[in-house]
Amino acid sequence: MQAPDEGAAPEGIDDATAEVEGLLLSCMDAEDVDAALDDVCSQHPQHASKLRAVWARMQGLGLSPKATSDDSPTRIGPFRIVDKLGEGGMGVVYVCEQDHPRRTVAVKVVRPELLHFEGKRARFEREIEATARLAHPGIVPILEVGHDGGAPWYSMEFVRGASLAQAIKSLSGTHASRLTGESLLDAIHDCMREEDRATIDFERCRTLPIFTGSWCDAILSIVTQVTEAIDHAHAHGILHRDIKPSNIMVTPDGRALLVDFGLARASKSTGDQTLTRSTSSLGSLPYMPPEVLRGHSADARADVYGIGVTLYEALTLQHAFLDSTAESTRSRVLDGRSARIRTINPTVPWDLDTVCRVAMAPEHGRRYRDIRALREDLGRLRARLPILARRPGALIRLRRWQQRHPGFTVFAATTICILITAGFVLYAIERRGRIAEGKLRARAERSLYISQLSQALSAIAMDNFNQARQVLDSTDRSQREFMWKHFKLRTDSEVQRWDFGERGMTRHAISPDQHRIVVASSPKTLRIMSLAIDERRASIDTSVDPIELRGDAHFISISQDSKTAIVSPYDGSWVDVFDIPTKKRVTTFEYSDQSGFMAQFLADDTSFVSMSTDGRCVVRDRDSGETLREWQALPVDRHVSKELVLDASRSLLACVSERQPVCIYDVKGERIQSIDVPGVNVDSMTFASGGKELVVGSYEIRSSRMYVNRFLVADGSRVKDYDVLSTPSAVAVHPGGQWLVIIAATIQVNDYENARRLRTLNGPTQPTEIARFDSRGFLWTTSNDGALRRWSLTEPAYETTMPGNANSITALGLARNGSTIVSADKDGTVVIGNMDARMRKVLDVTDSRAIAIATDPTSDSSTARVVFRDGTVSTLDLIEAEETSRSTITPDIAIATWCRDALLTVHGDGRLRAFEPSGATELTCELDLGTPITRITASGDRVAIGTDDRVVLLTVDVTAPARGASLLRIDRTWPYDSGITALAFDSKAARLAIATEAFQLAIRDIVSDEMVFDAETTNSRFSALAFMPGDEYLAAANWSSQIWMFDPRAGQPLGHFFLGTMPLCLVTSPDGRFLATGNINRHVHFAWFERRP
Repeated sequence: MQAPDEGAAPEGIDDATAEVEGLLLSCMDAEDVDAALDDVCSQHPQHASKLRAVWARMQGLGLSPKATSDDSPTRIGPFRIVDKLGEGGMGVVYVCEQDHPRRTVAVKVVRPELLHFEGKRARFEREIEATARLAHPGIVPILEVGHDGGAPWYSMEFVRGASLAQAIKSLSGTHASRLTGESLLDAIHDCMREEDRATIDFERCRTLPIFTGSWCDAILSIVTQVTEAIDHAHAHGILHRDIKPSNIMVTPDGRALLVDFGLARASKSTGDQTLTRSTSSLGSLPYMPPEVLRGHSADARADVYGIGVTLYEALTLQHAFLDSTAESTRSRVLDGRSARIRTINPTVPWDLDTVCRVAMAPEHGRRYRDIRALREDLGRLRARLPILARRPGALIRLRRWQQRHPGFTVFAATTICILITAGFVLYAIERRGRIAEGKLRARAERSLYISQLSQALSAIAMDNFNQARQVLDSTDRSQREFMWKHFKLRTDSEVQRWDFGERGMTRHAISPDQHRIVVASSPKTLRIMSLAIDERRASIDTSVDPIELRGDAHFISISQDSKTAIVSPYDGSWVDVFDIPTKKRVTTFEYSDQSGFMAQFLADDTSFVSMSTDGRCVVRDRDSGETLREWQALPVDRHVSKELVLDASRSLLACVSERQPVCIYDVKGERIQSIDVPGVNVDSMTFASGGKELVVGSYEIRSSRMYVNRFLVADGSRVKDYDVLSTPSAVAVHPGGQWLVIIAATIQVNDYENARRLRTLNGPTQPTEIARFDSRGFLWTTSNDGALRRWSLTEPAYETTMPGNANSITALGLARNGSTIVSADKDGTVVIGNMDARMRKVLDVTDSRAIAIATDPTSDSSTARVVFRDGTVSTLDLIEAEETSRSTITPDIAIATWCRDALLTVHGDGRLRAFEPSGATELTCELDLGTPITRITASGDRVAIGTDDRVVLLTVDVTAPARGASLLRIDRTWPYDSGITALAFDSKAARLAIATEAFQLAIRDIVSDEMVFDAETTNSRFSALAFMPGDEYLAAANWSSQIWMFDPRAGQPLGHFFLGTMPLCLVTSPDGRFLATGNINRHVHFAWFERRP
């Protein structure tokens, strides 16, 4: 239902007349009409004459608002006036008696002073017409219509009750939360005339449902009835447009009736004429919807709004928007600024609060779409069903707040913008500072890390592995890279490790058949475990259940048949016997004389020998524990027994106590020899050379001197002295007899015959007292840190070699899988080795120097090609380790490389040639640099060439030869003051590493053409370069047998280590496990960064 233009004047009334009408009405509302008229005339001189003329005529006709009660009429048409009910802006309502038919009615007549204005008369007549068109129980009906002395009137049913506004006003002194339905009836009673009360049975009314419930239920009932009446009016095309509590009558029997259709109009949808037009605002200001106040037309949602405001007032006994002035009231209406209902009356249900809020929403589109939708939700409320309306969200409430406070909003928005801008500026400044600070911190942290690596390297060089380990462990975890990993392996270089129990005494023994290992650990625990040893690894079944001992074990011995083990403690007070296959304890022998020290099986496996604290050697039966023989092996009244060892055949034994010579006996007790050792305290002994020699480790406390000496058993003479770095706690001789291992703070591997120290291994952080070799030549140790370790004396964890080449290795290649390596030497020998299987195969391809090796980067890594100086190009199958094809190209090749789909060779005449990869066909390559080429490398479609004074970057165009053009095109040139010794691309061919004869090492960014790293290095030329996986670090090998690691970001080297003898070529594994060098000593050397599997 769309409203017509409310600003248009009624038909037949021009704008000037309408303006005069409005000005005159404003004067009539004043206390002093004459004074008000004079003020208006002075303000509107153009209307002054007309205003005074109209006012004079009204006074002449007795239509002045100052009429006294004596002038009040006694009759209106056929009605006798009984009382005056009320007076509105347009009319007066009287209680009248009608004779025929005899009844009491209410008569409404136009106020006499308004009869002069045709607009008011017309509006009154339209009210009559609008009301007459409606017939609904909730709308007071019109009975008769007429004129009296020119004044129109109409009679209607006299409603005995009170308006909702009167009821609310009578309850204004009571808090809304305390009201009940009965309170509404009491309010109606108080507002009625005395004579009308007498006609009502109020006691009966109190039993009606509307008055027996809560206040909210009573108001819901009233408002629901009103919505039914309005729905009826809307259905007949009538909009009320002035819904408020004073236009709602409530009777004692609970009926609600809608009155005063003075502002009603018909909707355009009915096709009827507009019922009301006015130049003034319609309705009462506090109840008018915001869109009408803004001059827009009213529709059905205007009545929805009136219901919402009325419901608010009835629930809270306070008006939603009424303020002290019209302007402030208007502002509150436009902003929708009202107190929350539940803040005033907490008893109002949330759903009822929501319905009210949606109905009186200031945004036209957020209200109920029509009165029927509101009526439906009211019905759901009364039926205790979920409502359809939803409360306004946070954004809507924020927008309303902004509309209510436009000035503050502009100020806040400006302030926020300024703060945000300032925040961004400060953030940018702070971020720039943080970035700079972060760079400085990162540089400082990197410098600290590099200095720590240098300290660790110095400690390793001095065999101070504990200090090196402490330094490495103190480094920042985020800084650690390949060099740290390699140094860590050097300080903890066992090849395998198993941890048992807590830190404390740990001992072990390996069965002669190599199938069992017995480990005793703290606290009081023994494990008998299966052992499997192959060429590379040892496997132990650690899942077995531990066996509880009487105390910590000091020594374990296993019989020659590998079926029985005996365990004894340090104090010799007991010996336990175990059956190895069943892992069960067979028996326990206890010795009060503590004669079970270092119990060990003899060769017959049925007896064992041990010592007592007073120096006696005792041989006992394994099964019964019976003493078979004993003898005083060491002098009485001396220090306690220290060591007891047997030779490999278990026929000789050596024993010693503190400050005494070493005594050697056969197992029958016959003394063989007595040996004086240089140290007064012996910590370790072992027989060697089939029992002919004895190695003894000793020390002198007073002089802090340490000794390891080799003696002849036959005559006790000292054969050889070995240098030792710290107190020897154990010694062991390799089964092959070529190495003597001295266990101290480190593991020293010495040449047995000439006593030269070969290498040093490190790992234990606590004393190691047991060292034994297995059948594969690996050393096993247990120490007091609770760990069992396995060591390789030939290939420590940090470094291994692969022999096989006949001469200096001049070319090296690594398959993409990182496990197959190909080396070729200056005599034409090719070795294919598998890193995981540790197998290699030697191929004699030619007798010419190998120049370059390339693995196929596009396939499954099963193919490699080798080019030799004599022009031979050999294709290898890496899986079968054999040559599959061979071709020949122009000989006298000095250097070569493979690039994208091409083999590039530089010959003795300095000419650069190109061939298809297998060498079968030569490709067009027209390139003349005018200077000898010394180095060449390629990656993808980029080629770098080094000469005596420059580096030339080339681009490969594989389609060019088909067009008769050159395969290579010069991209750019970088001049250098000296010759180029090594070149290397990173994995993406985005950076190029360059080494010169002047010991300069540089890295260039090819994309930006900037130097990202440039440094003067050691006084040794770099022979090979390779980027590590990830391209963050550069490995460089020099002629001094050193491998340097550089960090381009830090602008300095991380450190170096020695690897082999003068490396000539260098490769890095794709997974970062190792790097390998081909050396002049005919071996491929591997530096490991991770422990090998």
